[in-house]
Amino acid sequence: VASQVLMYRQLLHTECKPGLRLSRKYQGTTAQKKVKHMPWWEQGVETTGKMVISYDNLIVRLWLGGAIMPYVDGGYANQEELPFESSSTTESPSSPSPVPDLLSSSTDSEPAAKDTHSVEAPSTSPTSVARTNDESVDTLINEKGLPPVPHEYWIDRLGFQQTDPVTDFRSGGVLSLAMLCHIVEACPAVHSRFLPGNDADMLPFAITNINITDMLAKFLMFSKSVDRIDALLSSKPFWRVFGDPNALLVLQEVSMDMLCDVVVEMGRERKIPGYLEKDKMGSMHGGPDGKVTVFDFTEIMSRTENRVEHDLLGAGPKTVEELRSVAGRLRIKYQKALERKECNASRKLATKGKLVPEEVQLKGEEALRLVTGGAQGLMKGIREKAAIHVGSNKGESVLPKTKTTVIDFVSGEEVTTKQKPQSTIEQKASNAVHVPEAVGDSNGFADPSAFKIDDDDDDDL
Repeated sequence: VASQVLMYRQLLHTECKPGLRLSRKYQGTTAQKKVKHMPWWEQGVETTGKMVISYDNLIVRLWLGGAIMPYVDGGYANQEELPFESSSTTESPSSPSPVPDLLSSSTDSEPAAKDTHSVEAPSTSPTSVARTNDESVDTLINEKGLPPVPHEYWIDRLGFQQTDPVTDFRSGGVLSLAMLCHIVEACPAVHSRFLPGNDADMLPFAITNINITDMLAKFLMFSKSVDRIDALLSSKPFWRVFGDPNALLVLQEVSMDMLCDVVVEMGRERKIPGYLEKDKMGSMHGGPDGKVTVFDFTEIMSRTENRVEHDLLGAGPKTVEELRSVAGRLRIKYQKALERKECNASRKLATKGKLVPEEVQLKGEEALRLVTGGAQGLMKGIREKAAIHVGSNKGESVLPKTKTTVIDFVSGEEVTTKQKPQSTIEQKASNAVHVPEAVGDSNGFADPSAFKIDDDDDDDL
């Protein structure tokens, strides 16, 4: 693990430039056998006895795998039949000239460049690649075995910022170039998501991939700002997975896939009713219809970094298989969370009546009106039963009828009803005095005419 981490740090900080050639002697040790398939080595390690990293070799492979073959008839369907894949590149029968030790720049750049071209150039023609169906594809490779620079394909198809890609590798060095080659050669499902008409076609593929490599370098402490001793002595929960040399390759692939998932989720979120109105701070920079664009790149990277650092690496996977398993579970988790957001938004709209059928809404209003009328009738009955009836009908005086205004809680309209007048005896019932039967009537209550009612007491009561 320590030796791999140190190698990654050296690759990250090695500047890309045409003619660059780094190498070390291949001795067939167990460690060398485990890493000889890594995407940064030239083919023919065992034949030449050298483990060579060449900028020219990597840039040719990137051009063919990313700018040419995905766009021919059949695309990735016929890639396994092509002779220029990393596993079947034509090997040079002759040994290269002496080169410096591990990851040191070659002092003799011209011979190195010639050797690189002879290793990489297809056996049929330097400008075309033969296919099994006797067709040939114009690769635009020049007579020196190198891709055209400058060329618009570097921007339009591969997603660089300039027609000469070398300037975009400043932050990621040779490591970012090797990761690009790995994705276009070994991960067509991920690369295809950036091709026109797919999930992340609004993002530049190469720039996105370089940013992911930089992100992983930060989390894995490959950067120069972290002392290499501190990196090796750190107790990160994910270091065990790097016992497998393929760990970094899988992590790059999974991270790129997670970024594409973030793009899809953001697009679905912005279709949720009311979601765009909540963005009062203007944090979303997409189109006026909420569509995800390249201007959302900062937000996309922020979400991806959080998921990779805390959810993926934070789970502490110990093997590559466990790393992929964690990534799969996280994808399901994020999808379910998005579905809950969509369901909650639908419920809120239904609550506001925007999604309730008209006939259902009318029935609800009618039921509410009946309940309101029933409550009013019940209160009226309680008032009548609570009233104290005093005296006979002779002692009652008829008052003029009054009108009562009631508010309909559903329609909001005022409804005027007639109310039965209250008798004088009922109005003064609270002042009735109980006296012996000799003084009162047959019911035991005093005759109201025999007593004077205190108006002050009425006011107090």
